[in-house]
Amino acid sequence: MNFLVLVNGAPKYKYFYAEIAKKIEEKGHSVYFAVNAQKSTIVEPLDYIDDSQNTFFFDRYLKKNFDSLKDQPIAMNETWGDVLFSDFDRFFCHNYNLSNDKVYWSAVLNGLESFFTSIITDHSIDVVLYENVSNSFAYMAYTVGDVLDCTYIGLIGSRLPNRYEIQTSIHSESDAIVSNIENVKLTEDEEKWYKDYKEKFFDTQPDYMKNNIIAKKISLSNLISYRKILTAQKIFQVSLKTNAYYNYQSARPIENLMAMYKLNWRKMLNETQSNKYYLPMDEVDELIETNKENFYVYPTHYHPEASTSVLAPDYTNELNNIISIHNNLPVGSYLYVKDHISARGIQNKDFYKKISALPGVRLIHFDYNVKKLVSHSHGVITVTSTVGYEAVLMNKPVYLLGRVFYENFPNVIRLNSFSELRSTINQKRKSYSDEEISKFIIAYHRYTFEGQLLIGKPDLWKQEYFSDIADNILYKIKDVRKTKV
Repeated sequence: MNFLVLVNGAPKYKYFYAEIAKKIEEKGHSVYFAVNAQKSTIVEPLDYIDDSQNTFFFDRYLKKNFDSLKDQPIAMNETWGDVLFSDFDRFFCHNYNLSNDKVYWSAVLNGLESFFTSIITDHSIDVVLYENVSNSFAYMAYTVGDVLDCTYIGLIGSRLPNRYEIQTSIHSESDAIVSNIENVKLTEDEEKWYKDYKEKFFDTQPDYMKNNIIAKKISLSNLISYRKILTAQKIFQVSLKTNAYYNYQSARPIENLMAMYKLNWRKMLNETQSNKYYLPMDEVDELIETNKENFYVYPTHYHPEASTSVLAPDYTNELNNIISIHNNLPVGSYLYVKDHISARGIQNKDFYKKISALPGVRLIHFDYNVKKLVSHSHGVITVTSTVGYEAVLMNKPVYLLGRVFYENFPNVIRLNSFSELRSTINQKRKSYSDEEISKFIIAYHRYTFEGQLLIGKPDLWKQEYFSDIADNILYKIKDVRKTKV
């Protein structure tokens, strides 16, 4: 088979996927690379990819064909949001790359379509390999590949400890998980695993939250650290050696550097200013332990992130989400807004001032135990948060606005609008037994693969580790193609 591996600017992804690619080659397959920009050759140099005849750079392609691409009408069966919002959500949140005109974006869209069409066609690509579809570069590889009968393989960490997912679509993973749910016969080992998982559940974090750098408090020393200085040096090198105009997913290097520092300064200032709006933790304890209020939990999200910009693009404005949910809850019920630890400092003081002023909202500190909160609640109202999955395990109702892997699980009520809360929130719910819920959790466990995606931990990379990932990818491809037949 012929693989096309995607590479963009996410730190260490290039090195991680290069190791997987080498193992795929060792197993008798051919590998090609599509890189979003030549910036990668400076920021994360790697001869295996950078100097390969099988590597194609999109910014180079865009520059060469720009004049013809900008004058072509856009003739794709997609929406602006499906293709580009995941990138623009990042631009809006980080306040950069907002000066290109409409002609530029016409060239980009036409270029992405023709770029991937030519690579996939000319090299008979069978598989596109990357993470889950998280940006326009991956989205266009996915959609063009789908038309040309390519299998998309996206690696992403699982919500289960020491497990990861191999996704093959954008929205239908939940369908794949539950497709054979009635025939799930639990083995003795699976029952033992589930029992152990439930016993440790309250003390377990998903792997992606452990040592999560964006969850850490930003201090002045972080802003002038050696790592930040090295980053600045590389950005200056990029400005001297590449034409940033054609790197459509990134700002011009100096603008990028300034945006990065401004963002971190804002986060540091915002966190300090917002602390006074959180309900003190001892007051939260008293409220929930004495059952003084009927409440629902709304967990905020980190932004920008594919879980919202791709899977729930209509719900990326947290202020609007909270106001709209509040407006549709019965008077006397409360919305406990649990801030996400990774989102600390993302929102400004006015955001916290406004939502904490709403009479039916309580703002809960990001360090408060969300599982404890959910266990005392009447349910969770969420966009795509992992907290919704955790609520399923606790047999609580989940009112879901976005698309997510647990959307077809017991107790999950899919909402098409905020106003549907009015008609659903007081409806009597079917009661599920732990045995019924366990079938879905076991089905999810079966869908995942053992191990972690150690992208940020190169000191733990071993050859057998990447060989196992390559074997799992090949197994998934075989299984998907068998299912299609």
